[in-house]
Amino acid sequence: MAKDLEYRLLVIPIDFRLWLRTKGLKILVGIIVSVVVVAGIVGVNHLLVIISQRKADEFIDTGGQALANLRYGEALTCYLQALDYDPSRYEVYMSIAHIYRVKNEFEQAEQILLQGLKGVDEIEDVNFNLGDLALEVRDYQAAVEYFLGANQDQLDVKRKLVETYLQLGEINKAKEKIEEMLDLDDQDAWVHYYQALIESLDKLEKGLSEVSLAKDLSLGKSSIPINDRSTRLKTNLENAQQAETAPYQSTLLGFALLQEGYPRLALITLEEVVKEKPEYRDAQALLGAVYLELKEYPSAETSLKKSVEIDPNYAYGYYLLGQCYSQTSKGELAKEFFQTAITHDSSQLSYFDAYLSFLNEQDDYSTVETVLNQIVGSDNYGDSQKEKYETQLAYLYLDQLGKLQEGMQLAQKYKGTEVYAWALYKNEQPEAALAVIEGLLKERSVTWLYYRQGKIQTELGQIAEARESFDRALDLDTEGEVTNLINQK
Repeated sequence: MAKDLEYRLLVIPIDFRLWLRTKGLKILVGIIVSVVVVAGIVGVNHLLVIISQRKADEFIDTGGQALANLRYGEALTCYLQALDYDPSRYEVYMSIAHIYRVKNEFEQAEQILLQGLKGVDEIEDVNFNLGDLALEVRDYQAAVEYFLGANQDQLDVKRKLVETYLQLGEINKAKEKIEEMLDLDDQDAWVHYYQALIESLDKLEKGLSEVSLAKDLSLGKSSIPINDRSTRLKTNLENAQQAETAPYQSTLLGFALLQEGYPRLALITLEEVVKEKPEYRDAQALLGAVYLELKEYPSAETSLKKSVEIDPNYAYGYYLLGQCYSQTSKGELAKEFFQTAITHDSSQLSYFDAYLSFLNEQDDYSTVETVLNQIVGSDNYGDSQKEKYETQLAYLYLDQLGKLQEGMQLAQKYKGTEVYAWALYKNEQPEAALAVIEGLLKERSVTWLYYRQGKIQTELGQIAEARESFDRALDLDTEGEVTNLINQK
């Protein structure tokens, strides 16, 4: 019976054999064809991926070469084309963001990094770069969120979080991250620099001890800013330690913290000083400077007015009031207080610089001329200091006031320079001007040199050359001034 069952299982029914001969063969052929087609599609897709990756590599290499030569526009074009071929390339997003940051185009940098979050696997690295960008533009809350999305085991992430917490004045959170940094590397100079900032608020000697350690650990690390920062902080804390009175010591500590770029830490010590000694002029002025940095203008105005009420001859207080009113679009008051500051102390060129910047923003060129002539004609400054302001005066004559002969007369003192070339151009000597600029460009690449070269070439009908010069000016323009001029044209 077993053999009979085995025979039945092995024997294929006659009707199934018939079906196999008539239809089964077609189905089998169809299956085989489908497999071949699918394999072909997979193979073609794989080939296309390889081709796309190679094209992306080519654009990345070309973009890298352009970036090395500071040809930002060309580099940006190449990198964007690379992303068209392969949107998963993390390093390309970083390079594009770097270009935008160099050009101070922070919104574009943020957008490309956010795009990178969707297209790459290195999410934590992208978050770190987004946090670094937010920190640079002082969006501290956003910086914290991004840094918390980065790799928390990395020392750099912890350091950036400490920096951000200190900017927010969140000292306890900063202390927690410092402890974590010490666990990773207690010989890191930044750890002790941050500890110095915090410790100095409680006890100046402890702050000095920490910053001295930071300075020692930073020796030989000139490629990072910790060396200069720890040296400057140490000097300022030593000056504070030598102060004869406690209020003066705390005021100098506030100055040190403000100079390091931590206004909220400076606010802590300076508010205590003015609370205990409201008639202390310097503390009131520095507190006003802190409020200016924090863009808390009503509080700044109150403190600064108090400082000049205490001392009506206090030039620094008037200068800061000029800054306050300049930043709040109160032009007449800004002008008044800048002038008052200079009247009380004409030896501070920083007062003049702030006043001139304000006047240029107001297009008040006649007053600019007066102020520049005041500096140039003063006995308080040497020839090397006056050169800067004589050059400004020459450009003012040539570009805004139309006093071409006066501009040429001043520029002739500095033959072979950019201002001399521009004076030649303005006085209808474009060939001679172009020769001077071409010589200067062999020595250094400068935005305004390329822009002025383009202007002169346009005058001479050298349109292709002018276009190239303007392109180079756009590449090197990190402040946007030349870009705006070219776009207007």
